[in-house]
Amino acid sequence: MTHRRRRRDAEQADTEITILGRRVRVRAAVPLLDALEPLAPERMATGRFCRNHECGNSRFYYRLPGDPQERKARACRFEVVPGMEITVLSAELKFVLRELLAGHESSNVDDA
Repeated sequence: MTHRRRRRDAEQADTEITILGRRVRVRAAVPLLDALEPLAPERMATGRFCRNHECGNSRFYYRLPGDPQERKARACRFEVVPGMEITVLSAELKFVLRELLAGHESSNVDDA
């Protein structure tokens, strides 16, 4: 199996992550912002994301499986890790994912 084929297969595979207490399946081995797009395609396309690690609108906090430490990253550059837990979303991410997150009240929004 060639490297190119393995990468394509990994990009098409999906994995489970948790976003503010809600489990979702997303594509693995791609930036989180790209993985979230199928969950809210119209809203993600019109979201205010530069996708260049400059604007800060894709900022989020997360924990990795087996690691209690909360870390900060930007979804435009951070690749999905299977089993990761997103604990805080930027206001823009929370806005575009609002329908997905409906019914899961949480004040975990980073307005800064």
